[in-house]
Amino acid sequence: ETKQKISKSLQITLSDPNFDKTKFLSKNSTYVYGYFDNMYYRSSYELAFLEFCKKYNLKVESAENNKYAVNYIDSVGKSRKYFPDFYLSDYDVVVEVKPISMYELNLNKFDAAMRKYKYIIVTDEELFNDWELYECICCA
Repeated sequence: ETKQKISKSLQITLSDPNFDKTKFLSKNSTYVYGYFDNMYYRSSYELAFLEFCKKYNLKVESAENNKYAVNYIDSVGKSRKYFPDFYLSDYDVVVEVKPISMYELNLNKFDAAMRKYKYIIVTDEELFNDWELYECICCA
């Protein structure tokens, strides 16, 4: 149902010939989403990560599909499925981009992903420092 709502909203938005198709704002303007080099992003942090990848010629693909799905148990014991953000094929690393403020809220799914993949979480602490981010990726 959520996918259908998003799809319908995108179709309406994209059909407007005057709309900048590279960056969107949510209806309440609380977050940015859109496409960067044909890659869908859901936050300004994800956009910054994609810009970093382009700057350093890193091959990046979406990990938001069943190929990279992670099954985990949430904090109340319910079985869930999680889709990380990106995959860097040159490093064989699955990447989640999250603000540090949301880190502790997602520990169960992060732990499950770390058991399944070579996996890193990029937070705002690394994201806006090219050297720290590059080191985070290379040392994964």
